[in-house]
Amino acid sequence: SGMMLGTVLYETMGDYQATMQTVADIYELDDTLEAWDAAMEEYILNASAHGQQSCEEQWKALDRQLRTFYPGELEGSTLANIRSIYQHTQAEMTDMLTAGSDSERATYYTVLSARKDGMLFLLDQLMRLHITAGVENYPRLISRNLSALVSFFAILLVSFILLIICSMRMIRAVCTPIELLVTDAKRIA
Repeated sequence: SGMMLGTVLYETMGDYQATMQTVADIYELDDTLEAWDAAMEEYILNASAHGQQSCEEQWKALDRQLRTFYPGELEGSTLANIRSIYQHTQAEMTDMLTAGSDSERATYYTVLSARKDGMLFLLDQLMRLHITAGVENYPRLISRNLSALVSFFAILLVSFILLIICSMRMIRAVCTPIELLVTDAKRIA
C-alpha cells in the first residue's frame, strides 16, 4: 500500500513539476523577448559594436529557447505560430544589424518591435492555454490523490485488524500450553 501511494504521489508530483516547468519556461521566454527588445532599443540609440553584439546574443538566446521549449499538446499550435514569427523575423533582424543609417535601423526596429509584440501576445495566449489545461486537469489529480489516500488508509486498517487477530492467535498458541503445564504441575503437586 505504501508503494502504491508512493507511486501515485510520485506521478502527481511529476505532473505538477511539468506544469510548473512549463510556466517557468514561458516566463523565461517572455523575459528573453523583453531583453531582446531592450537590446534592440540600445542598438538603435547607440549604433555601437557592443549594442550590435548584445542584440545578436539576445536573438540567439531567443532561438535556443524556442528550439528547446516544449509545451503540452494543446499549446503546440500557439508555439508553432511564435516560432513562425521568429523565422519570418530573421531577415529583418539581419537587415537591421547590417543597416548603414540610423533611419534604416529605426525602420527595421519598428517592424521588429511589432513582431516582438505579436510574439508576446501569442506567449500570453500560450500561458492562458496552459493555465486553462492545468485548471481542467487539477480535479483529476486531486481525485487520484484522494483515491490513493483512501486506499492506503483502508489497507492500513485491514492490516491493523489482521495484525491484532494474528497476535491474539499467537498469544493463545504460546499461552495455552503454558497454562496447561501450570495446571498439570499444580495437580501433580
